[in-house]
Amino acid sequence: MLKTIKAYILIECNVGTTRDVIDGLKRFKGIKLVEAVTVPYDLVAILELSCLGEIGDLVTQNIQLVTGIARTVTFFVFDQTTRLLILLKSLLDSMTKWTTIIPFFPAFSIDFIKILAFEYLHNEAFIPSS
Repeated sequence: MLKTIKAYILIECNVGTTRDVIDGLKRFKGIKLVEAVTVPYDLVAILELSCLGEIGDLVTQNIQLVTGIARTVTFFVFDQTTRLLILLKSLLDSMTKWTTIIPFFPAFSIDFIKILAFEYLHNEAFIPSS
């Protein structure tokens, strides 16, 4: 099972464009729900995609360009699984850096973390419950 990243987007619409914005947003892959809310924002959209970069691209290259949108604010949901993946990536990045600086640093540790991260992403039984 590949873990998805969830985000909430608060959207402020220009006067009289809310219905058109809702229709425009529903056509994008990754948008699970769009609903009207009370002030100061007009809409909330829930997105689910496979990585933070995909969500960022969707927001900046698509959503913000929908006619009628005045402003957006994006909140990423970091559940236990997502936090662990970010921690693993940080650890892997820092270990990679240290192996270039200190040649005797155990290279097997990097391979172990790569295997752990792969298993974590692809094995449903491996994902801890929240």
